[in-house]
Amino acid sequence: MSKPLARALEDLESHADDFGLPNDVREEAAVIVRRALKADLDEMFSLSVLVDAAVYAACQRNEEELTVAQFDEPGSTIARAYQCLLSELSLEPPESQRPSMYLALFASDLGVSAEVAQDAQELLAAFVDAEGYIGKDADVVAAGALYAIGRRQGEQSAITMTTLQARTDASEQAIQNRAREMVQTVD
Repeated sequence: MSKPLARALEDLESHADDFGLPNDVREEAAVIVRRALKADLDEMFSLSVLVDAAVYAACQRNEEELTVAQFDEPGSTIARAYQCLLSELSLEPPESQRPSMYLALFASDLGVSAEVAQDAQELLAAFVDAEGYIGKDADVVAAGALYAIGRRQGEQSAITMTTLQARTDASEQAIQNRAREMVQTVD
């Protein structure tokens, strides 16, 4: 076993113990760490950041409640490493954490027109294809798509910041940032 891998697995076990993670999540995180090291991703990120991102990815894929804020490293650094892991290792987030699921739910709850829902899905799909959503909360990304299209097509009465915030527990600024980011990435 290489020195970096041994250290990474030791760090992983420490995190897993700290967070009380089940064995299946520990094992998946170990597989992700091994794949990341094999892909030389430790040249892009420190070993501790890669381990944090691998633990976070394993938790996301197994629907364990864990946020990047719970780690010692800055959340933005872990989010970038997580995005890199998803992209470079072709990892897929679970269906329940895909923005399209939330968008359909929000559109239905808010009673938006079929045209707005379809256009928001198209904006979201383009944003997902550009890998802009990775490392971001799927519900906030979905809310951002609805907000952007609702404003563009004049459906502000159904798609208000208050109604979106109530469904996501996100700040107004976070939803606006996602909407702006989507429009800039896609347009």
